[in-house]
Amino acid sequence: MTGAGRPILGVHYYQTRMRVLFIVLISFVVLFGTYVLLGTEAPTPTTTTTTTTIKPQQERERERGEREREREREREREISLTKSGASMLAHEIKSIVHLPEKSMIVINLKTQRECLEPHLIGRISGPMLAKLVWEEKGTSQKDSYVIVGRYNLPSLLPGKYFLEILATMCNKLTVHTSNITSICMVDPSRQQLTEDWVFINVLPSSLSMLTDDENTRTIIGRWYDASPAGSNNTYLPLYTRFQPQNCMGDNSTSVRCSKATNLERFEPYKFNFTKQIDIKKLLEGRREKICFVGASHSRTLIQHSKALETILNDKSNSSSNSLSKWRGDANGLNSSLGEILQFDFVEAKFASNLTTKINEIINKNCTQVIIGTGQWDAGWPGNDVTPFNVYEETLKTVMVLMLRFLPPSMHVFYCYVQ
Repeated sequence: MTGAGRPILGVHYYQTRMRVLFIVLISFVVLFGTYVLLGTEAPTPTTTTTTTTIKPQQERERERGEREREREREREREISLTKSGASMLAHEIKSIVHLPEKSMIVINLKTQRECLEPHLIGRISGPMLAKLVWEEKGTSQKDSYVIVGRYNLPSLLPGKYFLEILATMCNKLTVHTSNITSICMVDPSRQQLTEDWVFINVLPSSLSMLTDDENTRTIIGRWYDASPAGSNNTYLPLYTRFQPQNCMGDNSTSVRCSKATNLERFEPYKFNFTKQIDIKKLLEGRREKICFVGASHSRTLIQHSKALETILNDKSNSSSNSLSKWRGDANGLNSSLGEILQFDFVEAKFASNLTTKINEIINKNCTQVIIGTGQWDAGWPGNDVTPFNVYEETLKTVMVLMLRFLPPSMHVFYCYVQ
């Protein structure tokens, strides 16, 4: 029921709706006309679409193959660690990797480890011998500590080389070590980190790279494998000679001891000088007497020097000469030395002995003195170790006395053993 002048609800709703549609239509016409007048097309609704590119099967297989080859290259570069009787350090190594293009061996150590700064020795053997020169790189990755060993070989000798890495100390000694008796060497029978017969392939492109050690000194020659086996490219690995525990006296001839200490492993190797050395020309008319001062190391050097002196003065060059086995050491040297070059020996087991040997050095008319002490001071025999600070003060005293009493023309060299 409705009152006079009041529209019905449905009619009112319909009229209102028509008015709204009419206003919208007029707005659209006005907007369209504006775009036409401005020379602009009316906008069209935009639709966003996502396109997924599917790689062809051939491309996917190629990428998979490249990944497999890269993993294979990594496996080839990774060097096998020893597993039997391994030292503590061997269990703290994540990996040892060879980077042939950089002449580099990389050792990745675990962050959590007991051997914080190990002392390492490394060598490659094959057509010739080369030492690894070590440098610590610190933390290159969050979970790894890196030690790098570099090798240097001359050109034209690429190929297969056997690798040996030893850990002589879990934490190396320094001159600041107050109590060296608390730091022990690794048992020699457990020092080897690499497996037996492990080898690397040296690339020709890496042979010209010099290590930092060899950039600072002159290489006078190298050790080459001159054996018949070597000439057929069937080289054998050269492992470090050492003396196991309890291998003195009667025990030295046992299989366990003789295998580790035998000298036959060195027989195939001959030293070749980089260039011909004319000693007479080098001396320029001077007479030189080289004196080795020390204990067993110096005594061995004098024996070799005397043998070399005899060979160089032997004009007959007879193969029946009792010293013919030493002739390979003289390869690259020439001239009959006569009386212009002589060698002598002065025994001094401890550094403290040197103060009493100055007169003997003077009386022997030495012109070049090579001193090498330290093995006895390090604790043999009797485990009586000379502390670093005492050893240092002793050498300072010796140097002062030598400067005071030795003639100015005498040159003194002090050698150390790594």
